[in-house]
Amino acid sequence: MYHSLDGTSMATPHVAGAAAILAQQHPNWTGQQLKTALMSSTEGLADTYSAYQVGTGRLDIAAAVNTTVRATG
Repeated sequence: MYHSLDGTSMATPHVAGAAAILAQQHPNWTGQQLKTALMSSTEGLADTYSAYQVGTGRLDIAAAVNTTVRATG
């Protein structure tokens, strides 16, 4: 049986690592706060894809660590 690789399974290790870095920088943050910071600091992808196809965008861990503005959805 052939299984193709998809974006979610390929992104999971990267996002987990970014969350670990962010948690190290902000040890008092909850899981939801970490998620919000990561999602709020992504760099959008081409307009030809919806968020359902590619997620919120390309992760920018430096922006997530350094930003003071976050949004929840």
